[in-house]
Amino acid sequence: MGLVKAYQDWKSQFRPENQHVKWAVEAFETGFIQIRKSDAGENRTAIHWSEIKAVYAYKRDCFAVDQINLALEFEDGTSIQISENDEGYTEFLKALPTGIDGFPAEQEWWEKVALPPFATNWTCLFQRSAVKQH
Repeated sequence: MGLVKAYQDWKSQFRPENQHVKWAVEAFETGFIQIRKSDAGENRTAIHWSEIKAVYAYKRDCFAVDQINLALEFEDGTSIQISENDEGYTEFLKALPTGIDGFPAEQEWWEKVALPPFATNWTCLFQRSAVKQH
């Protein structure tokens, strides 16, 4: 995926800001669940670690503060976003290196994404290598 296309895809998939919607993530040994909580109830999406093709970190300028987000891309071309404001985010970050072989620990990438302030700092944290068939 080219960097320009990745940026365009990232920008077009922001979650709409809605005061009545809350997001959460729960990590497990085999994967995680992303939870969308709204007035209408909960919607849960279960994802196995092996389904993740790539993980990008970026920072979103929220006027007075920045928000670090992760964009997870799947083999089928779909993606989801997980924000540092999501319930369970800290535990999710801790689970990523265990769930995905080769995923860097937070201290290896956080500063690169966080600094300088108010810059997007789009960073590829993980990309699954294509397995070549012989």
